[in-house]
Amino acid sequence: IGSFGVLSLILILGLNWLLLCAHMAAQQYLMIILAPAYARCAPIWLAPKDCSHPSSFLGAFLKHSLAQQNRVSICYQILFFSPLLLSYLASKPTLLLLLPSQYLLNAYFVRTAQKQGGLGGDFFGCAIELSQINFLLCGL
Repeated sequence: IGSFGVLSLILILGLNWLLLCAHMAAQQYLMIILAPAYARCAPIWLAPKDCSHPSSFLGAFLKHSLAQQNRVSICYQILFFSPLLLSYLASKPTLLLLLPSQYLLNAYFVRTAQKQGGLGGDFFGCAIELSQINFLLCGL
């Protein structure tokens, strides 16, 4: 890992800490609980995308394992998150930004993965962290 990788980790961890503190100060404990769960769905959304997946990459494994189950898993995610997010929309209209911002984030990852040769574990880890930040930012 290079100096820019270390700097990125420090910035991501610092931003996560800052956002978690802001939600704790506002007593939004449900957002703190849902953020990691939401973020862990990012690899499921990215894996089926049409990027070249070398067989040694994690993206190839996820793409093949989710080929049959992707629609079902996305439906389960929608059924799980929709009532919780809709209940928060009344008090937090900024959550309406979650869907378009997550779409743009996923599009960025797919475009970058196509240039880099496929979705790997590093892309998925970064997608998880940035999706969590996106969720926490939209929930403020």
